[in-house]
Amino acid sequence: MKLRELIAREGAQQLTTEQLFTVIIGSGTTTASAAMIAHLLGQISHDFAQITELNPKQLQQITGIGPANLARILAVIELSQRLSATPAHWKQPNVTLPNLGTYLVREYGDLLQEQLVGVFLDVHQCVLAEKCLFRGTYNHTTVDCREVIRLALQMPCAQIIIAHNHPSNNLIPSKADREFTQNLQTCCRLFQLELLDHLILGQRSFVSLKEKGLM
Repeated sequence: MKLRELIAREGAQQLTTEQLFTVIIGSGTTTASAAMIAHLLGQISHDFAQITELNPKQLQQITGIGPANLARILAVIELSQRLSATPAHWKQPNVTLPNLGTYLVREYGDLLQEQLVGVFLDVHQCVLAEKCLFRGTYNHTTVDCREVIRLALQMPCAQIIIAHNHPSNNLIPSKADREFTQNLQTCCRLFQLELLDHLILGQRSFVSLKEKGLM
């Protein structure tokens, strides 16, 4: 039975990691079959345990991995990392601020450039999406509140939490932080959305503007 037929009949969980990569690679090349490429990939990555540590140059040293197969392999590795990075508790109702804040600090606290992130929640406070809203030093004029609202209205969003990192590790909310929060809060109310909080992220901790009484 072919691997694709096996997946359709019994599910992808029945395949080994090597077989899954064989399916992803597809038809192979004139010099190596898809199964051979997947086998070599498993060898060089110690049975796929170190697959995420391989760079494009190392991958292209494997017989049969050209630009097309390289793109497929890198795409599936990146996709798996993104999906596994989503905290399991986000899938549950009533996401808590400490858990969310800890996750955001881990993801963005060490960045050298400011990044403004929006976390969109449904009526049960389950996270629907996490979106980057802006990169670079911002103020209330450089970030368009309408874009935040537009993103929220594309999903069954009821509540929003925004967060951004301070590369200086100074967690005191700036005037720009307060002004943007007030503007966004006003816009959210017009569309019956609730801005729950604005978090300032440092390298090891975070500050809530709501808890500071600034919104």
